[in-house]
Amino acid sequence: MIEFGLGTIGIGKPWGFANPEVPDESLALALLEKAFALGVRYFDTAPSYGVSEQRLAIFLGALTPAERAQVRIATKFGEHWDAVCNCTRPRPECCARATWRARGNTPLRSASRKSALA
Repeated sequence: MIEFGLGTIGIGKPWGFANPEVPDESLALALLEKAFALGVRYFDTAPSYGVSEQRLAIFLGALTPAERAQVRIATKFGEHWDAVCNCTRPRPECCARATWRARGNTPLRSASRKSALA
């Protein structure tokens, strides 16, 4: 038996070069509904995929309990989307602030990344 899955990064945040815009919610839900109608029962998502988890939750909420029981969801942890940095791993200056604070220091104001990580 062949099983197809659907990765949801493209409905949650800009990804790739072909479509730099995230589709609106109605298009995202239409994609999920069509995939389900075609037999897709495996969906891949993650916190770092922007709003894909929220959109998948809306879609799942519209299914019957019997339909939901057929669905499998893959997710990840340890990597989160940072809308401020627009990245999954913060920019070096964000990392420097986090490291500086973790050492018990006050937030950086004008220190360089090099001095913050020293």
